[in-house]
Amino acid sequence: MTGTLTPPTPSAGAAAVNPHFDWKRIAYLVLASRGIDDTEEKKLIPEKKVVYQFSARGHELAQIILGSLLDGEHDAAGAYYRSRPLLLTLGLSLEDAFAGPLRKSGRGYYDYAPGAIAANPKEDRALGNRILDRIVAMLINEAADAVLFRVASAEDIDTAMTKGVNYPRGLLAWADEIGTPVVLGRIESLHSEYGEDRYRPNALLRRMAAEGKSFFKDSD
Repeated sequence: MTGTLTPPTPSAGAAAVNPHFDWKRIAYLVLASRGIDDTEEKKLIPEKKVVYQFSARGHELAQIILGSLLDGEHDAAGAYYRSRPLLLTLGLSLEDAFAGPLRKSGRGYYDYAPGAIAANPKEDRALGNRILDRIVAMLINEAADAVLFRVASAEDIDTAMTKGVNYPRGLLAWADEIGTPVVLGRIESLHSEYGEDRYRPNALLRRMAAEGKSFFKDSD
């Protein structure tokens, strides 16, 4: 492409571009994060060089703007499995962003020595179900915390999880389906085994389980 592009004249009343942000850098980081997702999905997953791929599509811009605002001495933010755009903004290199899912070797999770045969991943449905139960119980416990401390209503929490995070069902509706006594039993078992605060049973969940109540059926 040659020539000079003339930016369009903003319409009357249009908000001015915020000069606080380096929009070229933001655009670069959005495209970089999207490019990593594309490479993992189209190349590394089919070649079995990464185990899991958690796409950050749709999360990039908000995370990068947030990262751009973290410039104070005491500013901080927590990261999770879809936080790669935030981490790129805060200084994570593209090499390290790729290397994380590829494990320390940078070559994947199989033996890539000459003549090596790539083994098929083992399937253990019982173990998979135990892992799922553990994760869901922890999430329900956190959601119950949010209700207890009036961060949000049960309805709003489930709407956020189904519409915003694309969960198959809301966490608290999931708790009703499983049964609050069962969820509590799983959390108590985890807390007893590991003794970690993240497995601390929520007081509201304890009360509801003791009374045999659910989040929605007994909400009136």
